[in-house]
Amino acid sequence: MQRANGIVARARIHIRQRGVKSFARAVVRRMTVKKLAALQEFLFDAARGTETRENIEVDELSFDAVHAASAYRYEPTRRDAFVRLMRTISPPMQARFVDVGCGKGRAVLLAIEHGFERVVGIELSSELCAIARRNVAAYQSRTKRTAQVEIIEGDAAEYVPAADDCVFYLFNPFGRVILSRLIANIVQSCERHPRKVWIVYCNPRHRDVIDEVPRFSPIATLAHRGAHFLVYVYASDLAPGGR
Repeated sequence: MQRANGIVARARIHIRQRGVKSFARAVVRRMTVKKLAALQEFLFDAARGTETRENIEVDELSFDAVHAASAYRYEPTRRDAFVRLMRTISPPMQARFVDVGCGKGRAVLLAIEHGFERVVGIELSSELCAIARRNVAAYQSRTKRTAQVEIIEGDAAEYVPAADDCVFYLFNPFGRVILSRLIANIVQSCERHPRKVWIVYCNPRHRDVIDEVPRFSPIATLAHRGAHFLVYVYASDLAPGGR
């Protein structure tokens, strides 16, 4: 108790002499990286009325055996990593942003916040879809942002990209088989509707699936707090800005 009282007394003196902002900076400097990241995650949800920060393991979800074998756990995208990625590729805000394996919808919210006018989240888990929809509703109610958002419950391997789907975000959502089918569907869509497409792939353990597609080229990498992002671009010959 005496030690706690001493800490409080020193805190009061610091605030009185140097102000609240100086005290806050001093607290942050003394925090470990792990604790600081946890605080940032808490503040993200607290400011937006959402719940996106807690991880969910595959065995906590009602996947069938086939999909459970290729699914990975839900983890939230860090806001600062997302911002850096979008600044790197600078996609048009009028294009649709597609979060493949959106989980609780963290990247969906970040895409809205970044300025995308239309955002899609694809998620196989009905439980995660329900959470993502609640998060989007809470976020838009609190922030008054009016982006068009759709959370689709379904298999990413069966998703048929729309003609204006241009940014595909994959936060390490599934294994090779589903990724192969998704990439094939994206290529077919680009052949039907020539355009420039970006794929942001986190922890790209199956990057060879994309590397084998001639028109996909890696253009950027980002390492952030244990996560490794690889960014690809697909530019159709007939697309504006195509190679």
